Amino acid sequence: MLGNLNSTLALQTELAYSAEPGNQLNASKQHGNFKEAAENFEAFFVHQMMEMMFKGVKTDGVFRGGQAEKVFRSVMFEEMSKEISQSGQLGIADSIMRQMIQMQEELDQQNVQGV
Repeated sequence: MLGNLNSTLALQTELAYSAEPGNQLNASKQHGNFKEAAENFEAFFVHQMMEMMFKGVKTDGVFRGGQAEKVFRSVMFEEMSKEISQSGQLGIADSIMRQMIQMQEELDQQNVQGV
């Protein structure tokens, strides 16, 4: 699970900032991409957390469990995760976005210095 989390963050970071010469994004658009990537990561994290939280909850009640209820739960968790991430209540996306911006600024500074 942690490997999926790391690969998802790496992919989101790569998509958020295309650093190829001639393909530089302006700062505000780039920060918008960072925000989207950070929110996607937070939503993924919250989704995984919710699935783990409800893993032990029996589904043989009113709806009698089954595959349909598993699918419904997964979709429900996904949508709830998106809403939680977009609300900014947890702050995970903000922390990730700040870190991504800092990393980008360091890379830009290294490129300017020719390192």
